[in-house]
Amino acid sequence: MLKILSFFTLIWVAARFVYGLDFAPLLELLEQFIVAHNYPLQAAGVLVALCLPGITRTFEGLGLYSLMYSLARLFFFLSTILVCLVSLAAVLFWFDLGVNLWAMLGLIAALPILIAGSAAFSLHIADFNYPVKASLVPLLMLAGLSAFVVFLAAYYGI
Repeated sequence: MLKILSFFTLIWVAARFVYGLDFAPLLELLEQFIVAHNYPLQAAGVLVALCLPGITRTFEGLGLYSLMYSLARLFFFLSTILVCLVSLAAVLFWFDLGVNLWAMLGLIAALPILIAGSAAFSLHIADFNYPVKASLVPLLMLAGLSAFVVFLAAYYGI
């Protein structure tokens, strides 16, 4: 997770300070996209989170163990990337533009964590020794720390 955070931070630093890119138009596009596609995104995220353990059980019943494990790992990795991206973007948008991304995203911000939990449960189905709690706690801590930093910065007017 540290590699992912470092990668996104370096991209932001290069875009903001080296190339002088302004993120306000990107924020406007993100706002328009969220307003237009809020409910379909929520429905798709919940559907993926609910269907992933069932698909894992189906693949287990068919004897497709490598496909079952690979699919669960893929969804866990993608949701980890999304949690890192949203957490870092929330802090950076707050200090750069003064916009609370957590409040703007609403329930959509929780979907990567929900999908990560579903994927971790699917990995536990594939391998009963998989540490579900140990893999989810860093994601929850990162999102919570990001929201806490934005809250404190808003409270103290930073």
